[in-house]
Amino acid sequence: MKSPVVYMGLFLVALALYALEKTKGGTGCAVTQQFYQASSFSDKHMSVTALEKLQELYVQLSSEPFIKGKMDGIQLAREADAVVIRFAGDEVYMDGEVAIRDNWYSVLDRMAEIIRAEITRGVKVDMRGFADEKNRNERKSGDFGESEYAFSFSRAEWVSRYFEGKWRIPLKGIFSMRGMGAYPNGKKVELSLTY
Repeated sequence: MKSPVVYMGLFLVALALYALEKTKGGTGCAVTQQFYQASSFSDKHMSVTALEKLQELYVQLSSEPFIKGKMDGIQLAREADAVVIRFAGDEVYMDGEVAIRDNWYSVLDRMAEIIRAEITRGVKVDMRGFADEKNRNERKSGDFGESEYAFSFSRAEWVSRYFEGKWRIPLKGIFSMRGMGAYPNGKKVELSLTY
């Protein structure tokens, strides 16, 4: 995997060759074409099509009633390479629980519909669970004595399994799940959608 520094170096070399070709009276087109052929996008550098899909998804999610209405407990964010939905706080989770409160199922159902529609476009979902650092029930669950990482993973897994069980969204190849541990105000799960 190449770092951004390598790509910047390739760009500067191509630019120098282009300038050299122009000073010799050439067109410079061959150098430019070679540069673009050599600089295929890696998974760290998104294609224009993937960026367009992300922007379309962000616009679509922005118009959803649960986002537009600014419901407490849900946030939408546009990052450089992802659209992130956060389900967070006491509105969404009871202390020490991995399952989302029942009154949030309709929002999860709408998210499942959106994800299902985006599968054909190549959507990937990184499901990240978090525990609340200040809540002892979330740092270490009394039921299983699990660590904050296992507990936070259970949160991510619960939402993923909800999508799989109710909506028949296959987890393999689409979802990844991670437990992020305990953070301040960390009672949450994040869905990071990429292409």
